[in-house]
Amino acid sequence: MAISFVLEGKFHTTTELLSIPQEELPEWLYEVQNFVQKWVNNDAFFEQQTSGSTGTPKTIRLTKKQMEASAQATIKALNIPQKASALLCINPAYIGGKMMIVRAMLGEWNLELVAPTSNPVNDCTLKHYDFAAFVPMQMKQLATSKSGLAFLHRIDCAIIGGAPVDSSLLQQLQQSSCICYSTYGMTETVSHVALKQLNGAEKSDFFKVIGNNEVKCDERDCLRVRGAVTNNEWIQTNDVIEVVQGGFKWIGRSDFVVNSGGVKIQIEETEQILSKLLALSTSDELMLWKAPDQTLGEVLIAIVNSKTLMTKVMDMEQTLKEKLPKYHFPRRWYISKNFYKTDSGKLDRKKTYESVNAE
Repeated sequence: MAISFVLEGKFHTTTELLSIPQEELPEWLYEVQNFVQKWVNNDAFFEQQTSGSTGTPKTIRLTKKQMEASAQATIKALNIPQKASALLCINPAYIGGKMMIVRAMLGEWNLELVAPTSNPVNDCTLKHYDFAAFVPMQMKQLATSKSGLAFLHRIDCAIIGGAPVDSSLLQQLQQSSCICYSTYGMTETVSHVALKQLNGAEKSDFFKVIGNNEVKCDERDCLRVRGAVTNNEWIQTNDVIEVVQGGFKWIGRSDFVVNSGGVKIQIEETEQILSKLLALSTSDELMLWKAPDQTLGEVLIAIVNSKTLMTKVMDMEQTLKEKLPKYHFPRRWYISKNFYKTDSGKLDRKKTYESVNAE
């Protein structure tokens, strides 16, 4: 049995998918068709745009061998059976979407293809899914509604990638029977090389490395990784980690560090603490970044999405300062209703700060 592609409830063979005229396909489905065509043609390599995790964004070439190694590592780590039913509702233009297709082809799955919208529930037709992939924005839509939670009960296992899972989403996932994993990886590592279970009996605070991948720290405590997915070459990242047995704890990006008068403040770590203290429900309410300062070199700044939240911060200022590490309370505060995002759904902190600073 080969892979079956499910479109609007109808099952299609690979040949049938490839025979659909391109002009009849929406852009996201053309991405699927184009990738599958290259795969069956045994193209020597696949070009993919990176997001900048290891430096300036660029186009790299990935081989079929690398992609197969990544797919097999995920299938083995999550014990996904042959002929499983799975859901692709993330953007197939990115490596995460493409790797769902590769896993499905290797595992001879029934892969339902759904437009990558913020809430894909209404387009999903299968009664049960062994496996699915989401970005945090989609999972938030599912985890915060009755219909979304009911839909998640139809899924055995899901991965969430493309951006970090914030504390509010993590809390919401505890009521779901779908076992969810946060992923760590990038285009250069052919999607994820490590998984962190977010709910269920084996919930963890650490990422567990999968496949034959190995990780270590450089002198900046930034992660380096190599394995079959990197052609056994070391890939250097800007992600600060703490290595533990069998895996690591992700701290944040090294370029997301504020050096304020010699005090180094990790932006993402401080943002998580503040969000928890303020009992925020989404990651679109508070954002931290850095700004130049004549005296301290750099200072930590904060942007909130409403006057109500700003008032709450001012009322709690003394408590927040006491709970945060010394010098970690942002020195400047701004209000903005627009938190800019990158194409992959990550916060564009620099652009958001520049927009409020220009006002």
